[in-house]
Amino acid sequence: MINGQYSDGKTSQVTPAVGGMVSKYFEVKTTSGRFLIREKITLVEISSRLGNVPRTVNFPSGAQFISEDNEAIDKMTGEHLGKKNILYAIETHLVPVIFSTIFALLVCGWLIMEGIPLGTKLVVERLPEELTKAIGAGSIDALDYSLFDSSELAASKQREVRDLLQPLLKQHSSLGASIHFRSSEGANAFALPDGSIVLTDDLFDILYDDNELIAIVYHELGHLHHRH
Repeated sequence: MINGQYSDGKTSQVTPAVGGMVSKYFEVKTTSGRFLIREKITLVEISSRLGNVPRTVNFPSGAQFISEDNEAIDKMTGEHLGKKNILYAIETHLVPVIFSTIFALLVCGWLIMEGIPLGTKLVVERLPEELTKAIGAGSIDALDYSLFDSSELAASKQREVRDLLQPLLKQHSSLGASIHFRSSEGANAFALPDGSIVLTDDLFDILYDDNELIAIVYHELGHLHHRH
């Protein structure tokens, strides 16, 4: 039996008592053995364990049996067989839970910042070059259909830009890079997998000098070199 205190729920009187499960019932007696209450175990409610907070057995009549002997109540209810209250388990293992949570967050952060980009890079590096170029060619066709219009940049300006960039492209001829002019909202420059480097018309409105354009194209060549 478990030592505790009994309250009938009707008066403020508290009686030292012992309680426990007998067959399918939970019964409470005084320490001298006088019967106080008996109820089917399915009808009583036993509070879950939270640290060393006293446990309460609540009866339908409003009566209560309160005990500080958590271990005995755990054993009685079978919680010692792996059914411990979740809150109690978290409380008693708070430090490991905190460190596990931090570790999980760090792993998720690494996957987002480094893991996924690294995996993508490894996949792209293993794609056959012919497939990469086919994807790039399809990409520029799709962009022409959905986002781009024909360039409105003067033909003379386009020739000037091509002449300016030709030495740079020749220096990195193994990349198979080529310059393409398109009209689109906003200044932009980007490289496609097949080696196409797209320059939008608005880009030329914000360039300070030719060196800026060379730096931009050099950056895009870097993307082609690393295949991303």
